[in-house]
Amino acid sequence: MFRIIIITIVCAIVFDFSAISQNKNEKKAERAYENFLYKRAISLFEKVEEPTPEAIRHLADCYIKVQQYESLEGIYQTLISTESYNAEDLWNYAEAVKYNQKYEKYDTIINLYFDKYENSERTKQLKSESASFNKILNSEPRFSIYSSNANTAEQEFSLNYYGDSVIFIGTGSNQSLSREVWSVNQKPFLDLFVGVPSDSGKIINIQSFDSKIESNYHYGPVSFNNDFTNLIFTRNDADASKDGVIRLQLYFSEFLGKEWSKEVPLKINSPDYSVGHPAIDSKNKRLYFASDMPGSYGGTDIYYCNYSENWELSTPINLGPKINTPSNELFPYYHQNGYLLFSSNGHLSLGGLDNYLARFDPLNQQILFVQNLGKPINSNYDDFSLVMDKEMASGYFSSDRIGGKGSDDIYYFFTKEEELQQPYLINLIVSLPNGDTTYDYSYKLSQNIIKTELNKHLGDTIPRFNVSPGEVKLNVEKMGFHNDSLTFTILENTFEYNAVIKLQKIQYPTLKLLAKDSETKNVIDDVKFSFFTINLEDTLNAEGSLTYEFLENFDSISVSIIAKAVGYEKKQITKAIFSENGIDQIIIMELNKSPVTILEDSIKPVVAQTNDTKESIDQKDEEVIELGPIYFDFDEATITEKSKLIIDEYILLLKNNSNWRLEVKSYTDCQGAEDYNLILSNKRAKETVSYIKSKIVNKERVFGNGYGEQNPNIDCKCDEEKPICTTDQQRQNRRSEFFIIK
Repeated sequence: MFRIIIITIVCAIVFDFSAISQNKNEKKAERAYENFLYKRAISLFEKVEEPTPEAIRHLADCYIKVQQYESLEGIYQTLISTESYNAEDLWNYAEAVKYNQKYEKYDTIINLYFDKYENSERTKQLKSESASFNKILNSEPRFSIYSSNANTAEQEFSLNYYGDSVIFIGTGSNQSLSREVWSVNQKPFLDLFVGVPSDSGKIINIQSFDSKIESNYHYGPVSFNNDFTNLIFTRNDADASKDGVIRLQLYFSEFLGKEWSKEVPLKINSPDYSVGHPAIDSKNKRLYFASDMPGSYGGTDIYYCNYSENWELSTPINLGPKINTPSNELFPYYHQNGYLLFSSNGHLSLGGLDNYLARFDPLNQQILFVQNLGKPINSNYDDFSLVMDKEMASGYFSSDRIGGKGSDDIYYFFTKEEELQQPYLINLIVSLPNGDTTYDYSYKLSQNIIKTELNKHLGDTIPRFNVSPGEVKLNVEKMGFHNDSLTFTILENTFEYNAVIKLQKIQYPTLKLLAKDSETKNVIDDVKFSFFTINLEDTLNAEGSLTYEFLENFDSISVSIIAKAVGYEKKQITKAIFSENGIDQIIIMELNKSPVTILEDSIKPVVAQTNDTKESIDQKDEEVIELGPIYFDFDEATITEKSKLIIDEYILLLKNNSNWRLEVKSYTDCQGAEDYNLILSNKRAKETVSYIKSKIVNKERVFGNGYGEQNPNIDCKCDEEKPICTTDQQRQNRRSEFFIIK
């Protein structure tokens, strides 16, 4: 997790710290820290009574270097209590408790991090990773791991493939290979060793790699091109930079037939920052590496350069926030199947550095997703430098977990399947009959016996899925269209597949309404239809002729229609219509001319038991626009949520036209006593007016009254022994009507 330094000494990325000392012990501690004397630095830092926040951070780093992880929790707890902490300190505190497997405490701290830094890119990324990470935590382990026989009481790590052999970093102490020792800790310098792997993962015939590139320096991770004639390796130079920090550098060597050439430093090296951990992608001519160069997201990031045949390198390019975090990303390894393996303590992890698998988009080589490889490859300690064979069926990684022989050990693993199931990319493209791409639909992905729930697609981009080789089925649903599905097979060599589904529109039954003059038989252009179905309870208003499309098929249905036009008598009909495979139904209504044209709204309202007393409005010179009504439940004055949506549209009209006024007229059905119905209608008017007034500034523009049983939409003849209306027809009279006065 905190492995800012790759190995315990200096074969890693080291940062410049310049803490201001408060006393002699702190000064001595800082000097010991800068000279890599971490145990001495610990004893001195612990004597400082009031350490600075920077000194506390250095003490924590010392504990990491000597792998005393159990002490980290208390150190960071002290730092957080000072209120001088930053986001990275809080993150490190959360990670520190993982070492002690206090996962409940971790959840508390990380939620505090999310709350405190909710707008940070890291928080957004970690929240997006949470679902997939929890799935990994609860899934069965996909690997079986074994400790390598190459491990010693010292360090062995960062194994890589070298033709039919393997190459790794170590001291050679297990092989009694004589090595120079480093004066700082009197331990052998880290060097390159090769061996031959067996089918069981055992490494035999271990020997030094090549004497030509050996020196009294520490060596780090290496990478080869496809034919193993070019070598890029990490080395720690003895010469310190101006700030006193020894940093990592990358070197190139070429195999000349019998031996390797003298190493040449790469031009991306700098005395001001570290460059290490190479990974060659021969197919795409890229060199990946880790660096803390300026412009990183924080800590160490993974970069790449494009390279030419003679190893001229382009300007380094950061892999971006899908890979890199404010913490550390290290040990990249490019796999020929289009994956990048790397280690990080900045993504969601089990603790410490974890190993991750990232997938490249084969079209543009951009990162598609990042996946934690889970247990047992990862643990609550540092797990890093993972490599896989060509089939992704086995590989090696390094770890300082409990139970090893040394501080860093090499582990061999097998996948529990015949081979590791590789995710492949599917692009789902859904098109309409006219050929346009649509993004508004729901989908279901099924693969083999694994099924996902129906998911709503959000956004305006083509969704992408990662699946395993084999049969895949996609089902798509969209309102107004027939469901459709596509079944196809993903082959082993298929990296990307475009799944195209063409939807067909459902031909629902339609009802066409037309009004004609009863005498001339000419079509009336300006007609207002109030249309509702008796058993579907649907209402639709339209100016002029009306075409209504039902959203479901039916055998027969009864509808009621009211037609109004200026200069004509209102007409109402109730008719049964029949649907046969979506055939349109046409209803023609003939209207009789009115003897005298009178605006219904010229009736002077009678104020009845409301507080909104208004002067009668002379509307002779004013234009009145009738809007659609809303309806009430029996003996209720409460406005339904559906009705509020309608009223909200009228409120918008008022807001956009400051000189307009709105009159509300409320009614009841004919059931019950007239006096009671008048009171009930007034309640409905008051509720309606109050709701509108609550949404506008100038409340004087809205007024209304109740009119009891007057002016019914449907004459139900309640005064007769048996009313002729159904329950749904009665509902059409329980309404509030709206009139815009310009």
